[in-house]
Amino acid sequence: MEFLIVFGLSFFLFGLTYAILGIGRLRKIQGVNKDWSTAEGFIVDAHVSGREYADADNPNAVVMKYEPVVTYTYEVGGQAYRRTQYGVHLRDLESAASEAVCKRLPPDAKVIVNYNPENPEQALLRLQTSKMKYYPVLGVGIGFMLLGCATAVLASSLL
Repeated sequence: MEFLIVFGLSFFLFGLTYAILGIGRLRKIQGVNKDWSTAEGFIVDAHVSGREYADADNPNAVVMKYEPVVTYTYEVGGQAYRRTQYGVHLRDLESAASEAVCKRLPPDAKVIVNYNPENPEQALLRLQTSKMKYYPVLGVGIGFMLLGCATAVLASSLL
């Protein structure tokens, strides 16, 4: 029975780790920490960058994946900044999806830049497509936590 308690606690810790990962990813995909500031910025360039890598199912095959690469400028406290963002939260897209992102960001388009007020060079645009892919990670974590608790409680009641 003690084994079941340890097993249940292990499941709980595994679930807690997954839940923390899910929450962290959801916060990161929002583009900024809550204490970051915003500034008006302008798009300099947006283009699609492709990269090749071996297909996981067929090592002899090459798969091409794409990501938007966006260069923008913004100003904080009279200081101008220029930053290039490489597909944050948008890596490994199909070509059409990356092109659609770039189409939404023509040169000279106004954008909201999120920047760290303590280090204004650290900045992000909100380019994410959806938070939906991170909810399953959070759900799996919560599920394992509940399963772990239930196993530990059941095992301790059988002692």
